Amino acid sequence: MHKKILITGGCGYVGSRLALAIAESNFKIRIVDIASTEERHLVFPDNFEIITCDLRDKDCVKKSLQGVD
Repeated sequence: MHKKILITGGCGYVGSRLALAIAESNFKIRIVDIASTEERHLVFPDNFEIITCDLRDKDCVKKSLQGVD
């Protein structure tokens, strides 16, 4: 069974490279990012789960943490 990792800010420079590096280790990746306009050009593998929201939103945080190891 593959573990699921949550990466906040995964659409930014550091977060996106971290996500791609971790994905090579057979982890499932969930990215949470506010995804500002300049970051929307990023293309992630189909097995990445992307949640677009602001982490200041408590409901978003609760949803994002469900099922994460």
